[in-house]
This record gives sequence, C-alpha cells and structure tokens, in this order.
Amino acid sequence: MTTEETYELAVRHHNAGRFPEAETLYGQVLDRRADHAPSLQRLGVLRQQQGRPAEAVELILRAINIDPTTAGYHCNLGTALAAQGSIDDAVAAFERALQLQPKLAAAWSNLGNALRDAGRVDRAIEAYRRAIALDPHLADAHNNLGVALNQKRRHEEAAAAFERAVSLRPDFVAAYGNLGEALRSAGKFDQAVTACRKAVALDSQNAQAHGNLGTALAAAGRPAEALAVLTRALDLNPLFAPAHNTLGTVFLEQKRFKQAADCFRRALAMAARFPEAQYNLGRVFVETQSWDEAREAHARAIELRADYFDAHRSLGASLRELGRSGEALECFQHAAELRPDRAEARFDVGYMHLLRGNYERGWTGYEARWEMADRAQGQTFGQPRWDGCDLAGRCILLWAEQGFGTLIQFVRFAPLVAARGGQAIVQCPVELRRLFQTCRGINQIIEIGKSLPEFDVQCALPSIAAVTGTTLAAIPSQVPYLSPDPSLVKGWESRISREPGRLKIGLNWAGNPRQGDDRHRSFRLETMAPLAAVNQVRFFSLQKGIAAKDAQSPPSGLDIVDWTMELGDFADTAALMSHLDLVITSDTSVAHLAGALGKPVWVALKFAADWRWLEKREDSPWYPTMRLFRQPRRGDWPSVFTAMAAALRASLN
Repeated sequence: MTTEETYELAVRHHNAGRFPEAETLYGQVLDRRADHAPSLQRLGVLRQQQGRPAEAVELILRAINIDPTTAGYHCNLGTALAAQGSIDDAVAAFERALQLQPKLAAAWSNLGNALRDAGRVDRAIEAYRRAIALDPHLADAHNNLGVALNQKRRHEEAAAAFERAVSLRPDFVAAYGNLGEALRSAGKFDQAVTACRKAVALDSQNAQAHGNLGTALAAAGRPAEALAVLTRALDLNPLFAPAHNTLGTVFLEQKRFKQAADCFRRALAMAARFPEAQYNLGRVFVETQSWDEAREAHARAIELRADYFDAHRSLGASLRELGRSGEALECFQHAAELRPDRAEARFDVGYMHLLRGNYERGWTGYEARWEMADRAQGQTFGQPRWDGCDLAGRCILLWAEQGFGTLIQFVRFAPLVAARGGQAIVQCPVELRRLFQTCRGINQIIEIGKSLPEFDVQCALPSIAAVTGTTLAAIPSQVPYLSPDPSLVKGWESRISREPGRLKIGLNWAGNPRQGDDRHRSFRLETMAPLAAVNQVRFFSLQKGIAAKDAQSPPSGLDIVDWTMELGDFADTAALMSHLDLVITSDTSVAHLAGALGKPVWVALKFAADWRWLEKREDSPWYPTMRLFRQPRRGDWPSVFTAMAAALRASLN
C-alpha cells in the first residue's frame, strides 16, 4: 500500500475504535515519512483518547510545526492541553483555530469548555451560542451551553438547552442527567426524577446516571428510593465519589451522622479536591456540635472553592459558636458579597452587628429576614409597612412575629408608637393577651386567628426597633412596662406568705423544644442542683410544658413548690412571679417576662448566646434588673450554677 492508502486505513480503524491497529498503521506511515502531519496529529488524538494528554500535545505540536494553517490541528491541540490542565494554553489554541477558520462550530464549542474550566463562564456561554448559530444541530454545544447556564444559576434556560440536546440526540445519556440536575436546581423535583430515569433506561450500567437519579430522588424527599439507586451506582463503580457524597447527604437528613461522615470521608479519599464533600462533612460536625471540626472542614471547602457561598456561611456560624465574632462577621460579609441576592447572608451580617452592639448597622440586616423563604408572612398584608414617620392619628397594626419572649421584649415599643400619633392595634397569641393589656400605648389587642379590624399601616413588633432607628444607647429600658393583674396577685398572696425561706426564688429551666437551638439554651432541673446547697431559700417552679415533669423528681435538697398546673397564661405567671424575690431561668420567655415586670432575674446563658444578650456582659441594656451568667466553655452548665450559688450565698450575708 502507498503511504496515503496506509493512512486512510489507519483512519478507518481509528474511527471504528480499533486503536491498536490504527496505532500500528500510523507508525508505519511515520516510519516512511516522519513529517506526515496528518498522521502525527491523528496519532496525537489517539493518545488523547487513551488518556495520555502529554504525549498527545507533543505529537500535535509536531504536526502544527509542519502545517500551522490547519484549524483542526489547533482545535485538537486545545483539547489535549485542556485534558492535562493547561487551560489558558487550551484557550489560546482554540482561539488560533478560530482565527484560521471562524466558522468551525466544534472549535467554538471546545473554546467554551476551556473558558468554562477557566472560570470565565459568561464568555463560555457566548462561545457556545456562536457554535450553535453556526451548527444548530450540534447536540454537544447545546449540552455544554446548558452546563454553563446551570453554573450561572439560570436553571430554566439550562433545562431548555438540555432539552434541545436530547431532542437532537435522543440517546444522549449525559444530557438527560444534566437536564435532571437543572430541573432539580429549579425545584422541579418530579421532573428531575423523570429525566434521570431516562438516562438510566438508556444505559443501565452507567454509574453517573444512577448517581444523578439518586440525587434527584433525595431532593424529591424519597430517601428509601435514593438509597437503593445510589447503592446501585456504587455497585457499578465503587470509586464513584459523587455517589458516596450524595449517599452521605441522605444519611445526614436521617440523622445517621456516623454513616454520613463515613460516606463523605470515602468521597474525599477518592477525590481529595471535592469541595461539596468537604462542606457536607462540616455539616455533620455542625449537627453534632463539634464546632472546631466544623470550622476546619468548612475552611477546607473554601480553600477548594473560594466562591463557595454555603461554606462561607457555615464557617461564619462555626466561628460564631466558638465566640470568634469578628471572624464570623467577616465570613458572613464575604458570603453577602458573593451572593447579594441571598437574604440569609445579609441577615447573618445583621445578626452579628446586633450581637456586637452595632445596632445602627444590625437592624438593616435583621430586616432582611422578610426576603427569606420562611418569612413570607410579612408580605401578606395589603396595607403598607410603617416607615417610622408621624402617624397623625392613623391606625397601625403591630403584629405578632417570632416567639413569646421576643414579643414580650418588643411590646415595650408600643408607647413609642403612640407618641408618634398612632392608634396601636397589637396582635398576639392568646397566652399573651391579658398580659399585654397592661402595656401603655395599646388601643386594642387582637388574638392571632381572630378577624383584624381596619388599619392603615402595619409593622411586625420586632421590626419597630429597626423602623425607629433604635441604638444601643436609646433602648426604651424603663421597667416595668408590663404589670401583673392586681386581682390575680391577691389570689397568690396568702399561699406564698405561708411558705418558709428568706428568699423566694422562681426556677425555669427549659424553653420551647421546637425552637431551633433549644437543646443548648435549655437544661434539666437537675443541672440546677448547686442551688440546693444554699440555705434559707424556697424554690417555686415556673416551668411549663413537657419539661415541667422534672419538678416531680428534683435533685436532692432542691425542694420545689410546683403550682404550675394553675398557670393558664403569662398573666397568671406574672401574678405568681410578683411575689418572688428572684427569678432564675434559662434563656426563654420567662426571662423576658421577669425583666419586663422589673423583677430581679438571673439568666443562664449558653457559651454563644443570642444576639440580644450581646457579648461578655453580665447586665442587659434591655432589662435593668437582669443579671447574666454565661457558660465559660461550651456546655459548661456546672460552672454557671456554681457561680449562681455563690452569688446567692453572698446576697444572704
């Protein structure tokens, strides 16, 4: 055979996937003609297909030195350079190919891939669109365009691109998987499952397709199916790191923390530079309150992906729990800069400013909560939100948002609203109705669930501080601003007076268990055992709810009077509290009630306490009669109550 005939036969073998035969024939051509550029570049392509990109680059460059004007050579060089990680050189190679042949659609698509790998996603999208304009039937270009659009969180557009790809190539397994990812990201979980099932049907031995389906099923809230599919993916490819990662997220949702951590560690063992797995491992540490480990995991995720929004937020949360508020604030600010469209990060920034006492900046971020998905209630009123201006006799609805303690804390602003000329209607839970009737400046109280009267403007109670620009120095801190009902007070008088003890102290140890961090702010009654060693004290339970049963078996020596079955609402609790000398409580509504009544109150705070208690202070600008006892270390309640017991003894001397 002639040299050209040998070359033609080599190409046919190559195109048919018979690589050894093709390699032999290319070699024969080059033995005859070492400068045969087509054979050099085709052998380079073959080396690239064999996973040997460095050899591919060398061979294709030799071909280009012989024939620098063939656009296809430069295009194939770009592919090989990209495969070995030389992304900038790959971009240059594709651009050279397009200088030689501007209408080469495949080169535009490949240029888009290199630009996307270089993080220049907007330019990549432009390149893919050029490829599609030149060849509308190029399925790969539509698929690649979808990938880039998905990276930009343009999920609906991405889905449309993937749908076009699979319409052009109905057996395009990867495009179906990508379509599922885009639909999942857009919140269309059932459609995502359908798309991923098509990929699995097309290639039942494809681990990636099974992995995508498992991810879609997990997002759709179908964990049992997800586990089965992900297990199948790992049967097909035990080294498939993304499937290990997704399997870990399913275990994490089921609170199976050890199994979840094992999955994430396996994923990282197989793919060390896997930011999602690193981030998810950090989530396990967050759930188990291992804050140092969480900080390390999320910092590592950010090292792997500098623009990882969720990791920046989680790192900030870990630092906040570790008491490193300045660093936490920096993390949240970085997250807010990365995603200004995400209200959660702006809320985080506001929270940290409030914690650090910078109320001027803090309230702005605190108000970002209305843009968060779980706070849509604030947008349901047709009446405008009050902007703080003079109300000139208009009627304003101050409506209930957040828990009992927060409402008690912020109802103090009702007189301020009245001072600005408003007629205030306060909406509140039935448990607070009678108590709030004692607050000045309120014209009408409406229980939640009851029909609202006409009103002109509205404001959530906790938002009044932001609307009025309240600073740390200008908190309306005069107490009491709530009062017990005199008739209810009298009802307790004789019973309380018969109880012995120089000091009568009310105890409360737990809040609402449905509150997100209740397990760390609350404790068992037995935790307060050091108080039992103080003489001349009589204790009274103020604890309601499921934790009230602790009063039936108090720690040794802590004799506690329990009349809480007679407490129907906060007005009843306020009346009993009025006869007490001191209230000792966890960080819950009882603390706010005692503070609002002007009663001496000691609050036991976890190490990283809520924003309203500020940092490192033993007093509260919100409640002048309050004293704060903080954990010196995470979880160290014994030190808190040892300190309280010592303070009690000192007060009796």
